[in-house]
Amino acid sequence: MVYDLDAQRLAVKAIGTVESNLNYLAVNYNDPITVGIMQWYGTRASAILRRMRTENPTDWVGVETSFDDDLTAHADSEATFWNNRFLTRIEGESLVPVMNDNKAIQNDQAFDDLVDYLYAANRAGMDENTNTPQVLFFFVMYHQSPQRALRVIASVGPSASLNSIVGACLNEAVLGQYRSRYITARDIIVSGDPSGVDDTPGTIPDPGEAGGDDGSGDGQERTPGPVSYIESLGNNVRVHYRNNNVIIAYPNGRGYWIPKKDENSGSEVDPNPDNPDPEEPPDSEAAAKRAAVVAFVTSRVGDYNYSQGPSRLEPDKNNYTDCSGLMYFAYQEVIGVNIGTYTGDQYDRPTLIDEGPGSTPFPESDMLPGDLIYYNLPGGVSGYVVDHVEMYIGGGEICGHGGPGAGPIVKDLQTAFGSRLNWYIRRVING
Repeated sequence: MVYDLDAQRLAVKAIGTVESNLNYLAVNYNDPITVGIMQWYGTRASAILRRMRTENPTDWVGVETSFDDDLTAHADSEATFWNNRFLTRIEGESLVPVMNDNKAIQNDQAFDDLVDYLYAANRAGMDENTNTPQVLFFFVMYHQSPQRALRVIASVGPSASLNSIVGACLNEAVLGQYRSRYITARDIIVSGDPSGVDDTPGTIPDPGEAGGDDGSGDGQERTPGPVSYIESLGNNVRVHYRNNNVIIAYPNGRGYWIPKKDENSGSEVDPNPDNPDPEEPPDSEAAAKRAAVVAFVTSRVGDYNYSQGPSRLEPDKNNYTDCSGLMYFAYQEVIGVNIGTYTGDQYDRPTLIDEGPGSTPFPESDMLPGDLIYYNLPGGVSGYVVDHVEMYIGGGEICGHGGPGAGPIVKDLQTAFGSRLNWYIRRVING
């Protein structure tokens, strides 16, 4: 077995079967908002339902007003709300037609989830090409509990056999309580039969099914198709698509990556017929580093508990960190730069870009992804100039972990911490 489109379908089938019996209309009233084929929960459930409302508003007509109002009033990042928000029977029944009409969005989200799960598997040392069944089984565990899935792999090693991983899973204190779930998932993976997913509405068709005999069609008039994952190549990136096409791209310095070469065919990709030789900016290396640090932080949204314990600087090993520990870990892990281990130490090191009092708007036009924002908040640590830090990730959003509960979480740049006393923007990667 290799990690191709059929393997991804097989993973969706395994997860969807144990979660909902592949039922796109499933609603769980016993837990906080839990819906759909993958039984998306809490903030992730609100996000996919919000996407359905945004992309297909006519399908949304008839949704119970109480739920629609809450979706408007509460951002998906409000975990304390959505992870405690139960659907009423009336609300759930009003959402069923919407989920039925938006199976394509559910399928698309399911495949997007696998991109995140694969990244986590790679971080744990697993290779999807040499140990495909093991990686697919990891996906099933990770979908239920990221931290416990990582612990299982750590206990047996990233190259362990499927049977060893299954055994460790069944011996895990919480996952082991779902024996039937994981035996079913294992049997589906071992069967190698992805049927039941590839024929459902909205699922990505086989390569070549649409768009001619070059194998680039995905039924949506896009070439080469939806992205599976992106691999760093120094200043450039290698983009792997779900239909097995691979494209090399380089940064244009303005937040975009320009296709450069189709790795399968070896032919150059013309990014602009009217200007076939765009100049590669001199600061592309700095831009790539900033993008890599941002991707590193955002890939860990919701992964860590909040604690200021002694191992907070190694959250991937210990599953907890705090605001400054997360930023230290990101810059140290991605580009090998020590920015300091706590906010007071970090504050003095990077280049000051701007500062302001209270609710003064942040100068987004002067900010770059990866910039760090240090806050002085009411009730903060006495005697410190700053007592909290977040990372600007672009698009008017920041990401950080201030606790309590799981984090980091994504927030709005301008409105987060509205009662701040002062703020300072500092840049680690210049150029």
